[in-house]
Amino acid sequence: PTTGLVTVSCRHSENAVTILIRDTGPGLPPEVQEHLFEPFVTTKLDGTGLGLYIVGRRIRELGAEIRCESTPGQGTSFEVRLPI
Repeated sequence: PTTGLVTVSCRHSENAVTILIRDTGPGLPPEVQEHLFEPFVTTKLDGTGLGLYIVGRRIRELGAEIRCESTPGQGTSFEVRLPI
């Protein structure tokens, strides 16, 4: 859709910085969520499916973690936890 809301928030603890990105979009079906950070997984007709694969790989290389939660029809959130 062409409307919606994206919010970004950050929080800091003694040993990590956590970044949370949320949207109010259509969400992701469970079968896509299961494979989200694998190469060539896409929901777009003209997508390559490499974007989140590369992001996930780079985050793990930094010793960080990434999680995704999504509810079809309600939106998606990504949480990135970076160690300090």
